[in-house]
Amino acid sequence: IAPAQGLFLDMSFFGAYNEKKKPDQPLDWTSQESPAVKRWRRFKEDRVMTHIMTEETKQHNFLRYIYGQEYHFERERYLPLPSEEEVKKPESKVGE
Repeated sequence: IAPAQGLFLDMSFFGAYNEKKKPDQPLDWTSQESPAVKRWRRFKEDRVMTHIMTEETKQHNFLRYIYGQEYHFERERYLPLPSEEEVKKPESKVGE
């Protein structure tokens, strides 16, 4: 299961809301300079991204998830762990 830190709603669409409710100030997501988009961007950076980065720094959930996915799907790229016999075997010296 992917960690919540990597999943968040990046954009909302309120076209149907604007048509149905006909608010005095419709939510306009098409213009990057609209007040709604500016508020959304500020909230995303100040709250959402800050929280995601703080949690990731503490818990490393997303990093562990990505590592686990890579290992699961590309195991052959990883060196196998040595057996107990190989671990107990003394290292051979060059020239022996």
